[in-house]
Parts: sequence; C-alpha cells; structure tokens
Amino acid sequence: MKIRTISQILGEENESIFGFDGVIIEKDFLSKGQTWVISGAAGIGKNVLAMQLAASLALGEKTLGLDIVRPTKTLLLHSENPIADEKIYFDDIVSQFELDKKADFCEIMENNFRFRCKTGRHYSVDDFISKLDAALRANKYDVVIVDSLTSFVGCDFSSYSEVSNLFCKINELKSKHHFAMVLIHHFCKPQFRSGKLHPAQWCMGGKAISNYADIMSAVLKTKGENEYAFMHCKPHDDAEIPTVRIAQCQNGNNAWEAKNV
Repeated sequence: MKIRTISQILGEENESIFGFDGVIIEKDFLSKGQTWVISGAAGIGKNVLAMQLAASLALGEKTLGLDIVRPTKTLLLHSENPIADEKIYFDDIVSQFELDKKADFCEIMENNFRFRCKTGRHYSVDDFISKLDAALRANKYDVVIVDSLTSFVGCDFSSYSEVSNLFCKINELKSKHHFAMVLIHHFCKPQFRSGKLHPAQWCMGGKAISNYADIMSAVLKTKGENEYAFMHCKPHDDAEIPTVRIAQCQNGNNAWEAKNV
C-alpha cells in the first residue's frame, strides 16, 4: 500500500489517479486486474474467437463490436488444435484488418503477440498457476487469454471450493503482475439449449465462477443462418451490456464479423 499526501498526488503528473491507463477495452468494459469469462457451446467457434480477440488486442483494432484502446501486449494460451491448423486460422483472421493499410503490422505483432500451444495435457491448479507466473515474470503482458480453461486446468468446476481456490490464485497473479485475464469456457451442457439462461448459468460451474468474473459473455446461436449473439453482462449487478450480432465470415475465412442490426 502506498500512502501519499495531497501535494504528492498533485505532483505526480504522469500518473492517472483514476487508473485510465489500465483500460484495455473502451467504456471500462475490460481493464487490467479484471477477469472476463466467455462461454459457448462445443463447436460454436470459441477457438477462432479467442485468436481473433488476441490479434485485435495486439493490433489495437476494433473487433466483434468492441473498441480496443491501444495495441496491447497479449499472451494467448491455446490447447485445442494442432499448430498447423492454427496457422490457417490466424491467416484468415488477420486478413480482416486491412493490413495493407497498416505498414507496421509485422512489427506490432512481433512486439505484442505471443502464442503458446499445448494439447493433450491437463495441469493441476498449482502447476497452471506456477507456469503462468513464470510466463508473466519472463515477459510483461497486459492481457492473458486462456483457451480453454477446462483444457488447461484439471478442476471440478461444479465445486465452489475448487473454483474458489483457482480464482483466488488467479487474482493473486493479477495483483502481482497487473494484467487482465480472459477465460474461454464451455456452456453447462444440460442447460445451454433451454434458451432461458441467466448470466450466472452460461458456463460450467457458472454460479461459482460468476463470483470472480467482472464480465461474463456468451456466444448464442440465433434464428439467422450462421448468425450469433455475443451477449455480455456484469454478473455482480446483473447490468446488461448491449448485445452484438456476429456471424462467421462469408468470404471463406474462419473469422467472425460484426453484423449491423
């Protein structure tokens, strides 16, 4: 804890009293120190969404209706597909950003984007936290995206005690390294078809996870062909954030695009 006098505060011209420098996505949607949980059904495109979000954060480019404040140093931990498949996805995704107009694209991505692919192994909570801590000590990141939580961490997400243990240790890391966490997660299978979901039921272990999430989002299929609703809320006060209509790109790419409604 840093205790300062009024004269010291007024003299610190380069420091924002209100922490605006920590904002990652505009309108305080996501800031450093916060946790964002994004859930969806199996096969709905969460892996592509995670990579697209990571690329847009690194480039500072708007995506999926979200305004990124500035290019952001981003680490994507991925464990779903072989690296050869990810290269195809990544080429498709970055083609959206009109990179011919961004001469410094390669330099920005080299400085701001790191990707770690792992398949076929779960970590215990302690091992996961230890490896993430080592990565954050080696390089300072503004955002860490984990795709997906259940692929990395062997944990009973229906158990309040196990979820509490995981997120308390994640929160300790966020305080230590000052970054925002984005967790890709799965819907609770018995519930996601009901169409009457409360935000706290959007994902496996949702009621427990919502205690630790600052933003919860879900990708939900709509009646339109290949169209989805990207729904957001703040679970602690049930405050709804405007839904964005998104769709899988129709030009052969694997990426998503925002729809005008």
